Amino acid sequence: VETHRVYKDRGLMCVSVNLDKAWPQGREYSRDRVLDFLKDKRATFANYVADGRDDAELARHFGLGNSIPHMALFGKDGGRVWDSQKSDLDDREIAELVERELAK
Repeated sequence: VETHRVYKDRGLMCVSVNLDKAWPQGREYSRDRVLDFLKDKRATFANYVADGRDDAELARHFGLGNSIPHMALFGKDGGRVWDSQKSDLDDREIAELVERELAK
């Protein structure tokens, strides 16, 4: 959310994809609860929330790995520049990578 806030006016487009059906013990999973959570966190960018029918298709479409959370950065040409399965980056390193890609 913070990265989106900082860079959205410079062309960064953030997307969240939720395929996780886990929910705190004693509470039933609800797509609406996920959307409420995202709204509460001010995730105003595109949010895709699995509904149980298209989980595998969403994972394939977005090239998601097996880690949670999974983060990826794509360049302006649509090619994958980085993802969190290849290497862990701290917030400063992610900001530097985003800056470098936006400058292209």
